[in-house]
Amino acid sequence: MQRLPDWEADNHLSGHSSPAFAPNLLNLLADQGVSAGDDARVEGLLDSFLDRQDPDGRFLSFGTSRAFTTPVWGSLLCDTHAITEVLIRFGRAEDPAVVRAMCQMAADRANTPQDLGWPCLPTGQPATPRGHRHQRAGRWGPGARGPGAGGPEAKGPEVGNRA
Repeated sequence: MQRLPDWEADNHLSGHSSPAFAPNLLNLLADQGVSAGDDARVEGLLDSFLDRQDPDGRFLSFGTSRAFTTPVWGSLLCDTHAITEVLIRFGRAEDPAVVRAMCQMAADRANTPQDLGWPCLPTGQPATPRGHRHQRAGRWGPGARGPGAGGPEAKGPEVGNRA
């Protein structure tokens, strides 16, 4: 429990695959038997996830990246997947933000050489509290220099059958 981070702080992680990424820590705690309501720190972190969502429904995380040297709120599709999974594991499946995330996850599917899947489309987002709409900073593909650097063509392959 002591390793649970402040979701509003830049935790200088290498990415969503880091063992220190908050959803990964929460999944580990769930694997060890921690349930919804067992600890206020877990509930506070889950609430923090729900407080940060872009208008399309993707959950946001805060930090620096190759594209941003100062911390920003942004999202990789896999961030949303990891955050959504842990919210569901801890009993938040019916929260409207989780429902929006699930709908967006289905909409984000695209045709890939391996079949239907999710392309990597990071988004940089200005920090805004839950329920407030904001201007998207843009999307870019791997190796781009920042928000909008790739232009519309950086959004990935044509989207197939959307659910």
